[in-house]
Amino acid sequence: MITGPDALRSIEEALRDIRREEDEILRRLGRTGELVVRLRTQEGELCRQLISIRLDAAGREALSAEISAAEAAAFTMLREHDGALSEAAADLVGLDASIAAESAARAALQKEAAVRDTELRALAAKARPALGSDPGYGRLAANARRLAETAELALAKAAAAERAGVANAHPFGDDPLFMYLWRRQYAQPAYQAGPVAKALDGWVARLIDYPTARARFEAIAALPARLAEHAERLAEKARSAAREIAAIESRAVDSAGGAEARRALSAIVTRIEASDESARALADRRDEAMRADRGLAEGRDPAFAGTLEALTGLLSRRDLMRLVDEARTTPRGQDPTITAQLDDLRRRALEADDDLREQRGRLGTLEARRRDLEALVDALKANGFDNPHSSFADEDLIGDALDVFLHGEISLSGYWERWRLSHHWDAPGYGGPGGGWGLRVPPATDARLGEPGPVLRSAVGAA
Repeated sequence: MITGPDALRSIEEALRDIRREEDEILRRLGRTGELVVRLRTQEGELCRQLISIRLDAAGREALSAEISAAEAAAFTMLREHDGALSEAAADLVGLDASIAAESAARAALQKEAAVRDTELRALAAKARPALGSDPGYGRLAANARRLAETAELALAKAAAAERAGVANAHPFGDDPLFMYLWRRQYAQPAYQAGPVAKALDGWVARLIDYPTARARFEAIAALPARLAEHAERLAEKARSAAREIAAIESRAVDSAGGAEARRALSAIVTRIEASDESARALADRRDEAMRADRGLAEGRDPAFAGTLEALTGLLSRRDLMRLVDEARTTPRGQDPTITAQLDDLRRRALEADDDLREQRGRLGTLEARRRDLEALVDALKANGFDNPHSSFADEDLIGDALDVFLHGEISLSGYWERWRLSHHWDAPGYGGPGGGWGLRVPPATDARLGEPGPVLRSAVGAA
């Protein structure tokens, strides 16, 4: 069993690990990009040595001066670029510290809210015996329990149908002929085909009895959604009954001296919501800083790109390339040593380019995983799933399932659905934004099976 606070803490730790790896790759990208420039300047120095050996004074003066000027510009750019990288890295460090501090402050608020909630629960326990003598309250309480049990069974049935539907749909997904016709929307209004293709598709449909197979497939796909909608309707009735009971109990608790604790809890909830807004703003600022830092590290800022392009273009000029070729074919003096060093520099430059491409790809993957985890954190908070009264039966969610998700083997929507199906409240009346303390009703769309809530929808898309 995973508690709500442990669930949020585990996902935030995974998020911090990804951010640390992103920072390390950015530093490596920056160092590798600067290495490429330094290799080019060393190549320029070797070319100037060849010029001094193989050209006369009139021929070498202008060309050597041109290379020297390009090298000087490169060194000036590298100093400025290194300073910009250091400043960008410091900004990220500062934002990461602010995010960590906000997370710690929110956790402290949750603990403070738990203390006030315990006070209210104790007062409610004292008030209930008096309420128990009220027949109207008794009927409402019994009805609320019945509705809650019915909704719980309906949710379990919908979850079972979802799992069974995935298993039952596999044979259809593994049938290439069925999937071919399905994707072409055969026998549906959107189906389009020429006379020959239509005849062939009809032959395939008769071969596999497509109308029957399609009806079975659609029934399998539709059942979980119908059961989920039914479960949601029952859940809303249960929530409505729970709110009615909670309102009666709240008045009794206030009469027993709980008004102060309730006001205090409400104020804490407001602060938790403000903390969540601040955390999202910090994450957005970090994302912007990350993009800017990545542009610097990958050498996409105009000063870096322009200087490297100018130096590379100069060293690739035909007259210099011809000079190097002559040093290979008709060597004299230090020519063999210089050309060997040039070959080594160019080999190292190619290796650096390969490393840059690899690290850019890894950084892109990490960025996608980070945004998914940020969306998951927002969804856990928006649903109040990090509340101490919240728990998850599937301990694998922060173990192997998290690793599988981070490796991209399951989608965000699939992973989120496992969280939702595994979730349980240990007492009625909790859930929703503001830390899940039950003072606000959670959005209905966030409670439905098979459909991500508004926090996740933009990130999930059609996944």
